[in-house]
Amino acid sequence: MKLRMKLATVAATCGFALAGVSTVGAPAADAATYLGGVSIAGACSDQLMIAPSATRTEIVAWNVTGWRCGYQTASGYVWWWDGAVRYNINLNRECVREHGAGAWAGYTNYYNPYSWGCYR
Repeated sequence: MKLRMKLATVAATCGFALAGVSTVGAPAADAATYLGGVSIAGACSDQLMIAPSATRTEIVAWNVTGWRCGYQTASGYVWWWDGAVRYNINLNRECVREHGAGAWAGYTNYYNPYSWGCYR
């Protein structure tokens, strides 16, 4: 069965989360090589400059745009989304960081927030 994928182009929004993802047609599934998963927490830590040990993620909507980033403080968690301001993370950039040049982020099922992966 061919893998149906959508390419995350610009950014994934941490907040109501990854809601800013835009999609375009991806290359044919048989032309793409799955490299492995993409770390949402890694992207949050690296791009929002949160210490890895303090980075937290949560799902606020059960789809690929449903992630949000946060960090732990002495008084609890602070989330990078307050309902008005959204902070973008770029999953394409995270795939390049994790898997090298030419890697890009895509997902196989919009309604599964865990279906993100890296491809080349």
